[in-house]
Amino acid sequence: MSGDSTFVFILIAVAAVLMASNRVQFDIVALLVVLALMLSGVLTAGEALAGFGSSVVILVAALLVVGEMLDRTGVARAVGDWILKKGGTHETRLLIFIMVGAAILGSVMSSTAVVAIFIPIALRIAAETNFNVSRMLIPMSYAALISGMLTLIATTPNIVVHEELKAAGYDGFGFFTFAPVGVAVLAVAIVYVLLVGRQLLPGEVHTTSGGKSGRSLLELWKNFDIGENIDRLGIPADSPLTGKTIAEIRLETQYQVRILGILRRAPRGKEALADFKDVSLHASDSLFVVGPWSRIQQLQSHTHDFVVLEVPTEHAEIVPSYRQMPIALAILVAMVLLTMFNVVPLVTAVLMAALAAVFTRCLTMEDAYRSIHWSSLVLVAGMLPLADALDKTGGTRLIVDALMAAVGDASPYVMLSVIFFLTAGLGMVLSNTASAVLVAPIAMYTASALDVSPYPFAVLIAASAAYSTPVSTPVVTLVVDPGRYKFLDFVKVGMPLLFLTYLATLVVAPLVFPFNMS
Repeated sequence: MSGDSTFVFILIAVAAVLMASNRVQFDIVALLVVLALMLSGVLTAGEALAGFGSSVVILVAALLVVGEMLDRTGVARAVGDWILKKGGTHETRLLIFIMVGAAILGSVMSSTAVVAIFIPIALRIAAETNFNVSRMLIPMSYAALISGMLTLIATTPNIVVHEELKAAGYDGFGFFTFAPVGVAVLAVAIVYVLLVGRQLLPGEVHTTSGGKSGRSLLELWKNFDIGENIDRLGIPADSPLTGKTIAEIRLETQYQVRILGILRRAPRGKEALADFKDVSLHASDSLFVVGPWSRIQQLQSHTHDFVVLEVPTEHAEIVPSYRQMPIALAILVAMVLLTMFNVVPLVTAVLMAALAAVFTRCLTMEDAYRSIHWSSLVLVAGMLPLADALDKTGGTRLIVDALMAAVGDASPYVMLSVIFFLTAGLGMVLSNTASAVLVAPIAMYTASALDVSPYPFAVLIAASAAYSTPVSTPVVTLVVDPGRYKFLDFVKVGMPLLFLTYLATLVVAPLVFPFNMS
């Protein structure tokens, strides 16, 4: 083992310890990894920073913009409404619908895109039901990962092993060839999450609805008996409105909102003024106004005149671009079709969709930038060079050679187990695509040496089972921030599921693809 490869292994271990300690932000750890690779000379500055120009980073950013488009146009809300309607306020049913929905959608489009789309859906469901969102996001991301086991186009590793089979002179996989294995793993995952997994996730269990804070429009109506689209404004002491009459402040002409009542400080709290048309405003007066939601939102930015004290809870449910919902759906369908039929590369299709969202005014460019989780991008970009460092220093080959030497000529089931855990182990530090590229030739060689069918070994289910760390795939990385997860949350929940996935693969794969070549 060379000094450089030893350094890379130590660097990986240190990064893992820092992330597991949860004392250093993941994106900072990623930047420290990049810096260490440059200063050590293992990679050049260009090689160490290449992750920031990777198509994976662009893909993740563009998918987040697509997810924001679906949220702002009401598509995500409509899906969430459907899931809420079917699942009600029962957490078990909601989890089943979320996981099945993510897996089905991910079978025909990028699983990273599915996570980006489902994050706002899960957040809204959590707000509507008062369930903790941390009990939804990891199961959803795991289901999106498992979607890669359902169809040929669901994930890049499937394409890799398909091409490797053809290069070795065998027939490639069909579109749904290994779907039985994927369906079995999905069923096992759902049962595991419902019985065990969700209990290991952080957050309290809530069993009743009512997650909204504040008062609803109906509650304000009943309490103040003043109308609809209600907003409450407070006049601060230094406001230029102090001392002016209602007519002089021109709220109706300037902001298109109407004042329906005024509360003024009195010895025993605040009391409503019966006739306020010609009354001068005082500091600390509260005004009750109605008007279009867009104008009510505008009031919140004019803090030099007044302070918005309270708005109905329905204000949070405004869909800013609901009229563009058909356009957003058309953009989504076009993106899926372009990807499904390989008209253009995935990153091209997603980038086109993100730009189309802006061009069609489904969202503004400012909204697009705000939707991007920059810490997630830095994490992905900073960890990608580790794969290059392992390959460049020979570290990957050392791992592979050591495992093969230890097992030797074993039974097909033992070799299937070795290949599974080899792929899973590499997937903890490499992308699942890189893992598949490295392991697929080994699978072909192993089948030839044992004189058995290569298909059970070529079904690299472990490449889509990167449950155990938040940095192994963007599919999992994306839920770290919105779910407020720690590194150990993924270890606790992911490791048992990885073992269950292994058992399901060991049982089902040989039934679908017998070892006997005849």
